[in-house]
Amino acid sequence: MKKRIFALTAAVISALMLFSACGEEHVHGFKPDWTNDETQHWHEASCGHDVKGDVQPHAFAVDSTTATCTEAGEETVTCVVCHYTTTRHADPLGHDPIVVVTPPTCEMPGMKAHSECSRCHLTLTEGEPIVPTGKHFYDTEHWTTTPTHHYHAAICGCDRKADNAVHEFNDDFECTVCGYVDEDALENIELAKNFEFAANGEEYTVTGIKEGVTATDLKLPSYYEQKPVTAIADRAFAGTGITSFIMSATVESVGYYAFDDCTSLASVTFSEHLETIRDQAFADTAITSVTLPESLTVLADNLFMNCEELASVTLLGDVTKIGNQAFYGCKALHSIEIPETVSYIGQRAFAASGLTAVTVPSSVTELASFAFENCTSLATATVRANLDRHFGGWFAGCSALTEITVPFVGSHKDPDAVPTSTVFGYLFGRKAGDGLTAVEQGGVTYYIPSGLATVTVLGGYIDAAAFAHCSMVKTVNASGARVESLLTDWNGTLNT
Repeated sequence: MKKRIFALTAAVISALMLFSACGEEHVHGFKPDWTNDETQHWHEASCGHDVKGDVQPHAFAVDSTTATCTEAGEETVTCVVCHYTTTRHADPLGHDPIVVVTPPTCEMPGMKAHSECSRCHLTLTEGEPIVPTGKHFYDTEHWTTTPTHHYHAAICGCDRKADNAVHEFNDDFECTVCGYVDEDALENIELAKNFEFAANGEEYTVTGIKEGVTATDLKLPSYYEQKPVTAIADRAFAGTGITSFIMSATVESVGYYAFDDCTSLASVTFSEHLETIRDQAFADTAITSVTLPESLTVLADNLFMNCEELASVTLLGDVTKIGNQAFYGCKALHSIEIPETVSYIGQRAFAASGLTAVTVPSSVTELASFAFENCTSLATATVRANLDRHFGGWFAGCSALTEITVPFVGSHKDPDAVPTSTVFGYLFGRKAGDGLTAVEQGGVTYYIPSGLATVTVLGGYIDAAAFAHCSMVKTVNASGARVESLLTDWNGTLNT
């Protein structure tokens, strides 16, 4: 009886192993893709059971290592079976000795059979030295060329040159000795066909586009009749339909109104040696971005006036002056970094531009009137200029201003000077406009931005009536200024 019970029990267990829950015979299936962890890989069951197939440890191969012959590092390894990748510590590789013979050159000694590392080439065992041959050999079958010379290069291990000479060009700018062709000279000949020139001693000035030329993408030649093109004349391209212009590196100056009113001109590449651009040279163009070279230190009056598409300005040089209306009406210009070398910013230099924030550095010693007038997107302004006085109106019509930092309040920093004004409104204009609040101070009505809530005063003297009736100003931070009495007709917070 017990044997029958045991046999029945064994049969039930076998059935459970061979059949699924639904009673059918079951063989585990596995997914084709590998599953892995840090040490091994396997195939997971595709039948829903918690079973692993083909469990194996990783078989790593080294992809790369930072270890050297003598120093430990890290190595990246990948399993060649499942492609699992990881990074791990790598011991020093050690030297890999090989036997080599180093032949001598014309000037350097060689070495007979010796041992060196195949990886780092360190000499491990010395061999007998071999004296330099003292003989030079040259590739006389081929010329080596530069833009100015040709020569036969040494093939004996040194940098000696044989038959070194200046090119002898024919009328096609091909050297009759070595066959070198001066492509730049040929390009200059082709480029020059688009322009008119005027001689200026040993140099040439481009004066305009040659009659009949229809090209609008223009590149200036570096040379004309073998003399450098160093200048662009006044009004040379004014009012033309050019769309892009590349200056040659030889150009040093651009004349008055040179590209004025070129309403299709979207791209200009400036000469890296450009030293002078005259007034209004690029006004009323479609330029979208400019990078001005290190050699240019003065931005002329009206330089980019009404360039409404100008969105990016990069000043590489130590610019000292930004002229009157230099960026007036540049509506797409939302930001600009004014270099710490600038000492002068002219009248309406950035007026009616699209600036949203601006910082005037402490290097500025003169900030002219209405410098940021009608910048209706300007929300924050920081003026750290090192001034003794100014003539007001910097932020006239700047209706979006919410926060401002100024060197002092009124027209003069020194309270003992005879001021034109001692009131905050002096920074603003006298014209009404949207987003502006009329404030009467000192018998004058100023129109101050309605949302201007925070003012920081870096120095000078704050008069008792400086912020009178400025109800929009909620906070004045004046830790750097002298405040000798309570501020009248103002209910904001004063931090000193």
